[in-house]
Amino acid sequence: MDKTIRNLDENAYRAIRAKAVLKGVNVGELVSKAIEFFLAQPEFDKKNNSFQDLPTFDFGNKNQNLSEEIDDVLYS
Repeated sequence: MDKTIRNLDENAYRAIRAKAVLKGVNVGELVSKAIEFFLAQPEFDKKNNSFQDLPTFDFGNKNQNLSEEIDDVLYS
């Protein structure tokens, strides 16, 4: 099936074309495989990708001021 893709990033197209040449396939075959791979992934759920939705972690009593002392922890 012939389709036209508008507004495709030029650098992305060049990269996929180069990859297709190296693999000995045409761009359409490689794009079809990329689409199939994308569609097989779990659906993106914005709620599960928010820092606010991450579970909390108890660092213990000795780390009560960890957010205030982070520079000392990281850089000393």
